[in-house]
Amino acid sequence: MWRLLKVFLLVILLSGFALPSAAKTYFSDICINPEADFTTLRRFVLYEEEMQDREAIFQAEILQGIKETLTRKGYEYGGTTDVKESEVADFVVLVKFSVQQETVYVPPKTILLPQFLPGRTYYTYGNIHSYSFGGWYSFNMRTTESGQWSAVPVTRPGGYETFYVPEVFVQVYSYRNGKPLLLFEGRAYKLLKRAEKPQEYLKSAAKDLMEKFPTKKTKTERPKRRKRQTA
Repeated sequence: MWRLLKVFLLVILLSGFALPSAAKTYFSDICINPEADFTTLRRFVLYEEEMQDREAIFQAEILQGIKETLTRKGYEYGGTTDVKESEVADFVVLVKFSVQQETVYVPPKTILLPQFLPGRTYYTYGNIHSYSFGGWYSFNMRTTESGQWSAVPVTRPGGYETFYVPEVFVQVYSYRNGKPLLLFEGRAYKLLKRAEKPQEYLKSAAKDLMEKFPTKKTKTERPKRRKRQTA
């Protein structure tokens, strides 16, 4: 489902349809457990998937951004990355990120581009015979046309376009009661051209996701149902 959504958005972007600026660059999905009590949480640990060599280069920077964000919100870092030792922490942050490529076919499209047509000056020379004065007389005349803007149709050929799709996926579980309880889940990705750096987005996206994570003082509650009044 996520892959189909990405391909659909790529086709829309490359076809020239206008989308809001935020929708062009950033897509996210956030879910917070309404029954979780974040005031009881204190210490956390990080657990990340084993990355490939090219991804592990900036893996530490991404995790560091998550730690800094949670620490600023009042949580303490447990200092371990082994999920088996989760009993030393109140909650575990699972981090997964990847950089994939998406290739889509973009059909030809004709667009109108503005073009300035410069002005021109015409000179006319000649001779004319005058019966009143009984002779021939020479003359010259200058005509000037001012420049103007015009729309020129330009057809962009179709072809295949390749994009980088960096994606960050974060899940937060609590193991305090011996059973995993999902507290928070977030996903973010972006459509990038080849010239852009996906690692820069991964760093910022991971921090942005954890900005949505409740603070230590937050206590979420399930919405209460109103009692039906009887006459």
